[in-house]
Amino acid sequence: MAEDLFDIAREQFKHLNPFVLYRKPFSQKLRLLIQSGADVNSVSSFDESGFIMAPYDSSQPPLYLKPDQLFTADQYKPTPFYQREISFAGSREAGKEYINLISRALREIKSGALNKVVVSRKIDIPLQLNPLDRFNNLLLEHSGAFCYFWYHPATGIWTGATPELFLSVKKDQILTYALAGTKVAHYDSLPEWTDKEKQEQRYVTDFILEQLRSSGLEPIPSETLSIKAGQLWHLKTEIKAKINGQNIRRLILKLHPTPAVCGTPKKEAIAFLQKNEDYDRGFYTGYLGEFNLKGSGECDLFVNLRCMSWEKGIARVYVGGGITQQSVPKEEWLETEQKSHTIINALFNYQE
Repeated sequence: MAEDLFDIAREQFKHLNPFVLYRKPFSQKLRLLIQSGADVNSVSSFDESGFIMAPYDSSQPPLYLKPDQLFTADQYKPTPFYQREISFAGSREAGKEYINLISRALREIKSGALNKVVVSRKIDIPLQLNPLDRFNNLLLEHSGAFCYFWYHPATGIWTGATPELFLSVKKDQILTYALAGTKVAHYDSLPEWTDKEKQEQRYVTDFILEQLRSSGLEPIPSETLSIKAGQLWHLKTEIKAKINGQNIRRLILKLHPTPAVCGTPKKEAIAFLQKNEDYDRGFYTGYLGEFNLKGSGECDLFVNLRCMSWEKGIARVYVGGGITQQSVPKEEWLETEQKSHTIINALFNYQE
């Protein structure tokens, strides 16, 4: 049945019909949601039902695919897509530009204008083959991530494997993550976190707690734990709360974007990025996932990290990192190189 889902998806792509193929973390259930017709549907009331894809820019409305057809493979075991290695070397000039961007961010932080800002960059790679063929590699390598392959003729292809939950709503309870701080994994040994990573993660935790409390909720944070995502470690705090009749749309608008993808103070961080990042993130660092799919108001939304877009033979990989006063520009650059491997290794360099 699972192979049939890929065949159906290929037919949808061939006829320019919107669809999304996805699997939730630690699940073997692969789902294919198809929208009949190429209408561009915008979320307004959050009473809509389907699969949401929201941009980083919170002033722009999220899009969603209507669930006109929904297929499920309950026990899907991905098989790798083998290929010759595609050699790719990042641009040295791009490295200089990103380090200069980090240096500008550090000047703002040291001036007192910002506490933290998340700066990002894009990596453009020529790719002629449809990356749907390589989506199995993401599923195989990232069992603990939300893996997805989205297509709409108005947006092109987006695909990724994100480790970060944005908001889950089940019955009368919400769950969200404060996820920040990054260390490269060395075998299975636990990372040694510095004050820099701990502070970076606290900014996210404090922001989420403040937003939920200001909405009349009583959030309960877990202890902060180290979690492994691919070849990287992160710090994670789970935060739960009873909904108490709160409007989910209002919570989403208050939370997005969090300091995990933007910075703090939020308004100043957004202004810095608009002035300095010099490209449109699109759906990168937005959120995506099932929303109100069963008409129950439940949702599972994830932050769109470790992702790429693909159009006209160019695969665009997106990476970024949180900058605080303790950041070292070259180390931050190397961190984004490691993050890019989530996509690049699975989609471009998978070897038998």
